[in-house]
Amino acid sequence: MFPSLAHAIMLLTKGTDLTVMSGSAASSTVSSFLKYYERFLESNSKQREQSSLSKIKDLLSGGAEWTYSGQPGLVSGSYGSFQGRKSIASALKALKSEVKTTSFQSQEIIDSAFSVDFTQPNPLSPVRNKFAVIAEQAATTRGKGSTLKGRDFRLDSVIYLDVNGKGRIRSVNVANDSYLMSEALVGGKKQVPNPDIDDIITGKRDRSITTEETLGAALRFFGAFGGVQSADDLDVLTKFVQPGTAVKFTGDPSILPFADKEIRTGKRAVVNSLADILNNSVPRIFDIQEVYAKGDRFIAKTFESRTAVQTGRNYDIPVLSIVLTATSRNGGKVASLESIFDSSIAATAFTGSYPFPVAA
Repeated sequence: MFPSLAHAIMLLTKGTDLTVMSGSAASSTVSSFLKYYERFLESNSKQREQSSLSKIKDLLSGGAEWTYSGQPGLVSGSYGSFQGRKSIASALKALKSEVKTTSFQSQEIIDSAFSVDFTQPNPLSPVRNKFAVIAEQAATTRGKGSTLKGRDFRLDSVIYLDVNGKGRIRSVNVANDSYLMSEALVGGKKQVPNPDIDDIITGKRDRSITTEETLGAALRFFGAFGGVQSADDLDVLTKFVQPGTAVKFTGDPSILPFADKEIRTGKRAVVNSLADILNNSVPRIFDIQEVYAKGDRFIAKTFESRTAVQTGRNYDIPVLSIVLTATSRNGGKVASLESIFDSSIAATAFTGSYPFPVAA
């Protein structure tokens, strides 16, 4: 399917210095950002909200860019990209006015980042001061304007942060599935399920595996996937995953065949989920832009261009976050696979129309 990808990934870790030393100032900035972002989202008073927002703005560089998943101008005033502190503050206030966050948790900070360039002999290069944060947010809609009130939803996110040499944040990219929030704001009474993969993998993770071993396990999996020519060849992946591997692809199961109401588990679940994707969505571009790894966690930040088989419509999925856990058992293999992306884009391609055509 992606012969050059398969070949390049075989070379990724050869001769690469896997030690990434992010500066202490950058790490401190990220910790402070997460503290004040949580306070802002969960604040119940205008004073606390404004204080937290001011702290966040102080951590941003003058030309900082902030991106939330979701199509700008549709459903939410916080969807899209915003440039500069003033614009970013407006987007954060829009989010706060639309939904009440009952809980925000930054579960893990991954501070070893690598850029990927397959045109180079060694495609993997360490990058300083870039971070990926695995986060979870539970919220309920406030019922602003024509939107619904009291609809609960949960978001799994990867927050990408780029910090400059002065300890100021250049960019924030909050990648999640906007479909879940959009449906809560303007959709039907029955919400799309968003099962929590942590319910399956918590307590089963291999804390003894090293970052280097995790990189190897994850990249061997991607290398094998890159060599797949069709869904019939996916059985090769069973060599690179644990027997009880948990797998989750976000989305509305009534629209996207690879989405599900519950977490799928087992080697066959990996094969069947990817077969559901390949049989219904033909890949045209699969570009791994950056990878992040720490301990048993691995994140691939990717860009994909695909074609929905049913409609023949082309679509792009930017910042597809593929989150893995790995284990050293059985020679180092993938123990969980979660794909976090904006399924509203895929749903539009699969059905021919945007599922929530409500102007902000």
